[in-house]
Amino acid sequence: MASNKQHSPGSSRRFYILLLLAGFFLFAFPQNDSGVNLKNKVETLLNDNDIISANRLLNRNTSLDPEYVIEVLNLNLAKAKSEEDSEALAYTYLSIGNFWLMRTNNIKAYENFYQAEKLSRQNHFDWILALAMMNRSHLEPDIESRINLLREAIEMFGKLNDPVNLAKAHLNLGQVFSNYLRADSLKKSNRGNDVSLNPPAFNPSYRDSAFSHYHIAGRLNDSISHPEIEASVNVHFAEWYKFEGDFIKAQEFFETASHFFGLANQAKGQIYCLIEMADINVIKGEYPEAAMKLEKCMEWAGRMGFNDYLSTVYNKFTILYEKTGQLEKALNYQRLYTQSLTQLNEVISQDRIHSLNLEYALSEQNNLISSLNHKKQTNRLLMILISSAALLAIITSYLLVQNKRRKLQLIALQVEETRRLNEMKQNLMEADLARQQLEKDLLEEKVKVRTERIIMIANQINKLDTFLQSMSHDVKSLVNNPESNELAKKINDLKLSLSQSMYEQTNLRELQALSTETNQDFFFHIGQKYEGITRDDIKLLSFLVMNMASKEISGHFNISQESVNKKRYRLRQKLGIHQGKSFAEFYRETLEKLHG
Repeated sequence: MASNKQHSPGSSRRFYILLLLAGFFLFAFPQNDSGVNLKNKVETLLNDNDIISANRLLNRNTSLDPEYVIEVLNLNLAKAKSEEDSEALAYTYLSIGNFWLMRTNNIKAYENFYQAEKLSRQNHFDWILALAMMNRSHLEPDIESRINLLREAIEMFGKLNDPVNLAKAHLNLGQVFSNYLRADSLKKSNRGNDVSLNPPAFNPSYRDSAFSHYHIAGRLNDSISHPEIEASVNVHFAEWYKFEGDFIKAQEFFETASHFFGLANQAKGQIYCLIEMADINVIKGEYPEAAMKLEKCMEWAGRMGFNDYLSTVYNKFTILYEKTGQLEKALNYQRLYTQSLTQLNEVISQDRIHSLNLEYALSEQNNLISSLNHKKQTNRLLMILISSAALLAIITSYLLVQNKRRKLQLIALQVEETRRLNEMKQNLMEADLARQQLEKDLLEEKVKVRTERIIMIANQINKLDTFLQSMSHDVKSLVNNPESNELAKKINDLKLSLSQSMYEQTNLRELQALSTETNQDFFFHIGQKYEGITRDDIKLLSFLVMNMASKEISGHFNISQESVNKKRYRLRQKLGIHQGKSFAEFYRETLEKLHG
């Protein structure tokens, strides 16, 4: 058996792919399931309401009974219509068309392909549309129509990223071109389901086009290794070798093709290969082998309902028995062949297909006219709506402009009112600042007057202290004179009285310094703000703010002047008074801060 990777009949005639037999479109590699298993799978899918998957399973397995297949497809069609499932309905039409195309009922196939194509265009089911166009191309008698359908399908398969069907579409398009060039070969293959082409004027570019599409399909299949495409490759080369008379190679390629058709579960492809191998046996004079193959083909094609191949088998039997001299059998098969041809002509009538084409074209034109009228009415309604919307927009814009103007005027009034209020606030603030400045000046004046008064009192007290101290000194000198004890006693009493008076005077001065309202605030502030201030510190500070000399202060504290200086220094540290600033200045600045 020849390998599918080594088929090259000659450097001048290199072909890679053959047209796929009608209806062989798959989305996955099929399984070689038995009929019962397939039916069970179909029933399971239908119970799950998965019509598309059920139809796909029926499409890719031609081994099922035709009666069962068409029954299920018709039920699926009715179900899809009742459920208004447009996608399932379109795919069911496609599946029914494929069923009838496989059985050479081209009229029914064309009708269903058209319905699938129509629904798919309306609902943008591109994957179904591309398949419908590819399959309908087999039924178009005009070569240009076939080419246009297949080119459109190729473009759609490319966008859908479907390499399997893209390869098949390229095969079909290549076959359309090669059919014209190899008419004799196609006549010998007798593939009854492929409608004859109306030959146009000879176009030399068809050969290059055919091979370019075969090359594309071959490259695509290198990555996907699809059994149907491999089978078609081998069929193509088998036909070519048969055409050249190399029957050994032709039979090898037909056997290889039949093997791949079996993997793809495509019975019709296997029957085709078997018919061609029987024809080779007849040509070679191997009549018993040919008869066995034809008997198998007749039983198989009859069981599957492949009437076109059944007709071909009748014709092959007629030729076989004529060659063997069995004229009675040849006559019987000739009658069967004639009868089958009559039946086939009824279902593949090209006139009927042309009529359907015209009917569907007229229907499309009517639909187009209806659509245009609907669009006209829609456009008229849109114009009215647009005009109304434009008028409404103008009115709305005018109202918005007026509203904006009113808002701007209101904002201007608010700005003016705000400016006026700000001016009033500013005037009030300036008046308040002026009042505060007057109060500050008045307070400073009060402080100044009180300070001066305190200083005057302090000076008077100082003078009194000096006088009393001088008197005390004189009294001491008298007391120390022992000449008069009585006088000394009296003077001593006077001394005690004067000392008591001086002590009370000191307390009075301290009380005076601490009792005024201003000094109360000052000394309260000092006690609160500065930590570690003692009562002696407050007493010392009261003497210092009155500018008392260290000598006088030492007398009040009964300490030396040096100790007073140390106390003054420590007090400066506690209050943070730097050298060069007097305690009186510190006193005035603190009062200004308190009353400022």
